[in-house]
Amino acid sequence: MLDELTDIDHRDHEAIVALDERGSVGLGIAHYRRSPERANTAEVALAVIDDWHGRGLGTLLLEVISARARQEGIMTFTARMLAENHEMRGLRERLGPVRIIDEAVGTVEVEVPIPAVRLAPALQKLLRIAARHDVATSD
Repeated sequence: MLDELTDIDHRDHEAIVALDERGSVGLGIAHYRRSPERANTAEVALAVIDDWHGRGLGTLLLEVISARARQEGIMTFTARMLAENHEMRGLRERLGPVRIIDEAVGTVEVEVPIPAVRLAPALQKLLRIAARHDVATSD
């Protein structure tokens, strides 16, 4: 896991970390890894510590990582989540631009276009749910 988050090249793999005021405690991280098959697509992941949920930190991290991705020509994020996430299942019907691209046993992979400015409401909602609930990681 440490290699996954620290072996970055700032083009195909980027990570943005939020630290406390003293710079000694990690509060959250957002990172992406470009798809080798689709150069304009990257898998994104987000984690925020429990005490910082609901304060806007996840949204801020996603706005920053989205801007970095756009600078590198990435136009679409994918994310993998546990299929048993009930909030995610209900969200699928309401999100519009989110596309389910794979429903493997136990997981759901979604695809979301990265908006040109800020985060689209659908992406914000999707990633808030992912940060609060179980998120499947690709190893």
